[in-house]
Amino acid sequence: MKQINVLKTIFLAVAVIGMTTMQLSCKKGDTGPQGPKGEQGEKGDRGDDGDKGDKGDKGDKGNTGTANVIYSDWSSITFTNSGGVYSGTINAPKLTADILNKGEIAVYERTVIGLPPSTTNYTKLPYTNGSKWVKVDMEVGKIIIRSNVNSISSYRYVLIPGGVEASAAARYLDFNDYGAVKSFYNIKK
Repeated sequence: MKQINVLKTIFLAVAVIGMTTMQLSCKKGDTGPQGPKGEQGEKGDRGDDGDKGDKGDKGDKGNTGTANVIYSDWSSITFTNSGGVYSGTINAPKLTADILNKGEIAVYERTVIGLPPSTTNYTKLPYTNGSKWVKVDMEVGKIIIRSNVNSISSYRYVLIPGGVEASAAARYLDFNDYGAVKSFYNIKK
């Protein structure tokens, strides 16, 4: 049994010496081609939040927003006829000389057409449609609507005071598109 262990030890020693000799006698060859890119690893866990920084300086006052936009409810107007011209007045107590001179004023007509299913059309005044025309005159505190036909429509005004230059988005706002104006200025109803 001792002889088998001695033989095993000699065999192992010869194997180790042989492998070491082979490793030392090998030289480095040319670099082979680059292998394909490996797959993306899994996303790691989120790290801890850093310390809260110091409070910054107070910023400059921002541009006037849309909070100063004034709009009326939809209202029906009683028109009077004088020589084929129908006239009606909308009281607009917040329509000031300053808004008349420096602001933007839009007046819209809402017309419901047909029986169920009905559709609603919104039109910015003034306008001409075939032989029908509707004009608008404005004075401090009131808006006067004139037309060559008696109207059953309802009307709303939107007053945008002048002052700070409008944002880029407002400069390109199509005031003829009531839906766009309503959305941009967050007009309810």
